Amino acid sequence: MDFGNIFLQGKNNTKLFFGTHENMQIRTYLFTILQTLSSISNGLVSDKEKFLGPYKAYSILPTTQDHLEVLRLFHDLHQELIWKDNIILGEATDVIAPYEDQSKLEQILTQYNIQYKVTVNNVERLILEESEQNDFLRNRLLDDSGPNGQKSFYDISRYHSYDDMVRYMNFLKWRYYYMVDLIDLGKTYEGRTIKTIKISYPIEAKNKRSIWIDAGTHAREWASHSTAMYFINLLTTQYDYDPEVRQYVNNFTWYITPVLNPDGYEYSRSVKSVRVRMWRKNRSKREAHCSPSTKRCCVGVDLNRNFDFYWHCKLHCSERFVNLPIFFCQAFSNNRQPCFEDYRGPWAFSENETMAVRDFMYKHGHEIDAYITMHTYSQYWIYPFGHKASVYPKDIDELKAVALNATEALRRVHGTVYKIGSGADLLSTFRNI
Repeated sequence: MDFGNIFLQGKNNTKLFFGTHENMQIRTYLFTILQTLSSISNGLVSDKEKFLGPYKAYSILPTTQDHLEVLRLFHDLHQELIWKDNIILGEATDVIAPYEDQSKLEQILTQYNIQYKVTVNNVERLILEESEQNDFLRNRLLDDSGPNGQKSFYDISRYHSYDDMVRYMNFLKWRYYYMVDLIDLGKTYEGRTIKTIKISYPIEAKNKRSIWIDAGTHAREWASHSTAMYFINLLTTQYDYDPEVRQYVNNFTWYITPVLNPDGYEYSRSVKSVRVRMWRKNRSKREAHCSPSTKRCCVGVDLNRNFDFYWHCKLHCSERFVNLPIFFCQAFSNNRQPCFEDYRGPWAFSENETMAVRDFMYKHGHEIDAYITMHTYSQYWIYPFGHKASVYPKDIDELKAVALNATEALRRVHGTVYKIGSGADLLSTFRNI
């Protein structure tokens, strides 16, 4: 269907969309987008395309509402680009562009006077350097001996395979049997077991309050996996030496899932290319959209958006589009398109990974005092709710106090500054985490 022709039918419809204040350049660009949207809305993304030239990373600063709309619409038309999770007025946003789209992007930015700078001229080179360093120093021998006289190879400061992480957690279960257990949370689409480690002293203790931590929901966020493994290592190996750690383990039961999305994580490690390294979703093929002619497929679901919380309402449309027919909102809603990075799935809890978390919470939710999910890249401390701005849970004062205390502690130790707030308040309503 040609959306452009629909909105050209009648004077009122044209004013409804553009308003009388829009300049002709913006109108022309938006009409072009509308007219071409239908031809690419089901476009297919290839993760291993022929190399034409290096990817570049850009930092882009939208300073007007028009800038924001141009970037948002350009984003939806160019899913071969890799965008930061949110595009917010007055804040720099980052994008990684393949060689064949760089001139197009720079032309649009220049045409609409949007400030930008190239931050990385060759993203592939950084990925190769990361991989080479990680391969060289990946495994370090710990002092403790493992089962059958073997040694446990694990360097907490490096990125490891999922199998390495599971192997290390099994070692910790053997070494600290009195305070560590492993739980099979569920199976992924590709058949991997999602492992959750339970840490508590004594391990058989009942009726203790619990803390849940998960990481690796988004495959490319490797630092979240490593941070979770750091917590696991700290709570186990330092129990005998650090009174504060001992207090945490004695008073609480810790459930930590370091890799909620093992399929996506292993895929992101499989090929040294930008598109593969920056993979975000799981690897589910339930809704795969494939083209025999191009031999390209779109697979995977953004697990973050697959939970059954206002799932059916998540259209994330710009406020300037609210008076348009619902099909227009759906057309511009990324999480309804299987080829988009934040595709929410065909239905709530359609994915094995989110079902596994749901089922665990059905069983243990009554004992969970804190639910922490770790992501990387943006320095935000986010608390509920995320579906609508200025809507909060009843314990918002407590959540805000915890966030303030935690972020102040981080600032004192590391000098980093975190923004706090609900997901809907902090991030763009058009596209958020």
